[in-house]
Amino acid sequence: MNKIVRVIKISNRDQEDFDSKKLQKSIDSACLSINLPKGESRQISNLVVHDVNKWLNNKEVITSRDIRQAAYEKLLIYQPDAAYIYKQYKNII
Repeated sequence: MNKIVRVIKISNRDQEDFDSKKLQKSIDSACLSINLPKGESRQISNLVVHDVNKWLNNKEVITSRDIRQAAYEKLLIYQPDAAYIYKQYKNII
């Protein structure tokens, strides 16, 4: 059984359950934006999501900012260029 972690959204303070598919899509997008092949992007996003899920293991409530920071730090290990895009996403668009 998967543990449910509540996420407090910084923008409006609403809460929702953590969705690893949503995180994976964001990581995939960052990887694809630097022209990585789809397979490599998926592999990296799987690694990052796995690492973030391990990090979440002892938490019950976190903020969306916490998730973005944890994902950024994990992505930085695997693909620094994609990590930069991921971190700067809201500043770029």
